[in-house]
Amino acid sequence: MPPPQPPPVPEQLSKTIETLYRLESGRVLATLVRLLGDLDLAEEAMHEAFAAALESWPRTGVPDKPRPWLISTARFHTKQIATDETLEYFTRLMRDVDLQVFGRKTYQLMVPYWPEVLKDQSATKADKEFARAFDSINKIVFSRSLDSAEDSNTTIVRTNLREEILKLKQEHGKNILVGGVDIPSQLIELGLVDEYIFVVGPIVAGEGRRLLEGVSLRERLQLKLVESKFFKSGCVALHYVKQ
Repeated sequence: MPPPQPPPVPEQLSKTIETLYRLESGRVLATLVRLLGDLDLAEEAMHEAFAAALESWPRTGVPDKPRPWLISTARFHTKQIATDETLEYFTRLMRDVDLQVFGRKTYQLMVPYWPEVLKDQSATKADKEFARAFDSINKIVFSRSLDSAEDSNTTIVRTNLREEILKLKQEHGKNILVGGVDIPSQLIELGLVDEYIFVVGPIVAGEGRRLLEGVSLRERLQLKLVESKFFKSGCVALHYVKQ
């Protein structure tokens, strides 16, 4: 016998999910990128979550808070057990930072998502604390295509990456935190990164963007492990300094 077919999705519910996708997919994707650390994996997980909504919501109804449901379902589909513990770790890192550096893609994943979390009554305490820390720190975005910044404490820089970072490193202040893939890879190639923090999740993606992909290091990097932290989710944070 052929397997039973799922019931058809009512037209009104289908329209509701389409509207949710238009309004919430950017925020859901930004959260998943932060949790999973990989854009391709996050996109796949997000689409799985919306597909699951089409299958289950005709039976259960639309949740009162669809976005947390979608994020939770996406986590399940990636078998990634993400908890507030890892987010609290990143929040603590922010306390030693007074400047964040991004490329355009990573910046647009983080902003306006995190500033808007501060206004979201349904956001968890850990989400809000990270959002508050993130929003309070000045940011620099290296981009030739970004016309304007979404927030008041972001500066768009179009000049030479090496020269600008060297100048910033000479200024007094706390640490400079660099996020994403492309900009960190370029800075590592230039020999301008002093410390590395890798958060490894218990999942093998098998594909996606890789740090240092297409980069040729002038010499072998020697790193020294100075701190490690294990999370209940199975993630491990590894803090290295350059020798």
